[in-house]
Amino acid sequence: MSAIVWYIEDDADVAEQVSEGLRSAGFQVRVFSQGLDARSALATMTPDVLLIDWNLPDDAGPSLCAWQRRRDAQLPIMMLTVRDDPEEVVEGLRSGADDYVTKPFAMNVLVARIETLLRRAPAQTSLFTCGEIALDTGAHMVSVGCESVALTPLEYELLALFMRNKGRIVSRDVMHATIWEARGDYVSDNALTVAIKRLRAKLGTACHLRTVRSFGYRLEEPL
Repeated sequence: MSAIVWYIEDDADVAEQVSEGLRSAGFQVRVFSQGLDARSALATMTPDVLLIDWNLPDDAGPSLCAWQRRRDAQLPIMMLTVRDDPEEVVEGLRSGADDYVTKPFAMNVLVARIETLLRRAPAQTSLFTCGEIALDTGAHMVSVGCESVALTPLEYELLALFMRNKGRIVSRDVMHATIWEARGDYVSDNALTVAIKRLRAKLGTACHLRTVRSFGYRLEEPL
């Protein structure tokens, strides 16, 4: 799976330009225009890299950065901002950012710096299990018991999302944002329902993916 980048930026034009550049470089990108929306999402999911603008309409970049750093000491965080005063750079870094990039910047430089943050980040668990189901993100393989299971890219990403959040409800909005919107695509609720149905069929009785009415889905360990 490609790395997931969350970008908090209230300027729609800047957000679109940067997110398109990152998607072209192979990243999955989700954009937030409000700091509080990002905090809400971070309470249930964690991206691979977090990019934060300083000036947000409802939050301050350093405050958001410090809040997330208290919750997660390992997540790579980069601040992207027009503020280039040395004192502000120091404030941004001391709030918990791993890197500080001032606008304007070259897209290839931004991509390279994100790749550097990813290389420095602690190795993430590559093997996820739930009962008889095993998903190896390193080998990009799924198995049930001793049998390998062939999934489409969409089914694989859905299963990876559920496995990473095993025991927690994953809402349909989160699925849309993490998988489709991160690619710059759109999918209907019906298409999402069909994809879930096909995933369940391929995993068979080993799949304990529960529908939580009016909320979403939760992958559970078998009793």
